[in-house]
Amino acid sequence: MALDRSHLELLQALADHPTLRAAAASINLSASAASRRLDDAERRVGVALTEATGRSLTLTAAGRYLAEAARDADRLLDEAELAARWLDRGATRPVRVGLGFHDTLPWAADTPPIEIIRTTESGWPAALADGAIDLVIDAGEVARGVDRIELATDRLVAVVPTDHPLRDCDGTVDGPDLADLTYFASAIQPRPGFEFEELFRPSGTRPERIVRVESAAVTLDLVAAGRGVTIQPRRAVAGRPDVAVVELVRIIEVTWWAHITAPVDEVLAVVGGFRRAFEQRVDR
Repeated sequence: MALDRSHLELLQALADHPTLRAAAASINLSASAASRRLDDAERRVGVALTEATGRSLTLTAAGRYLAEAARDADRLLDEAELAARWLDRGATRPVRVGLGFHDTLPWAADTPPIEIIRTTESGWPAALADGAIDLVIDAGEVARGVDRIELATDRLVAVVPTDHPLRDCDGTVDGPDLADLTYFASAIQPRPGFEFEELFRPSGTRPERIVRVESAAVTLDLVAAGRGVTIQPRRAVAGRPDVAVVELVRIIEVTWWAHITAPVDEVLAVVGGFRRAFEQRVDR
């Protein structure tokens, strides 16, 4: 018998909380109901999904695999629902929006029909130039050979777990503060105007352990789980109460741009929708 959504929801909660009681409370279940649901999940799969460590309950390798797969499936379903919401709105063809690293942006903006197409941070300029996508929103450097529209200004901030000591420091984070921590970055090669050039180089240091992750949402999930830290534009972190934001020792401003293939009405209407969403995305 296959697992259903309720089983996977519980496994995701167990991945985020140290006890069955805490995991159950996070999804509005009693501890006894969660225990029965967990027993049912293990019976259906035929393997142990959790193991007790002192007073804590941790997922086994099988449990972690299922929880991570469930998160990926949830994201795919969210994107599919967003696309489905627009399919019958009357446009001859949805505007194709390239979803790069910043997948925490307000993609459900009030816009004409759009189609979300997953791209990579390094690959979207070519996809845009080739006409495979119509629009990309990104911060920082501007792609060559395409039109661009400025959406909003922003600044970089350090993002750490909510219980991390840096959250209670003197109010700012410098490069040496991150040198001994696992650091999540969208690219190993420094991007002009971002933290490697503007924070780490002036301080004469950089993180020893850099892990490349091509998804802001996954990066923030990893930070929330206590696996490491990152530096991101503040607007990309808005709406994530499970991580803490700390200002950097120096102000590093970045600009959000809408990169477009042609300033046609449909594309400009989508850009307008995202600009309104940015204006409503207030700092925490």
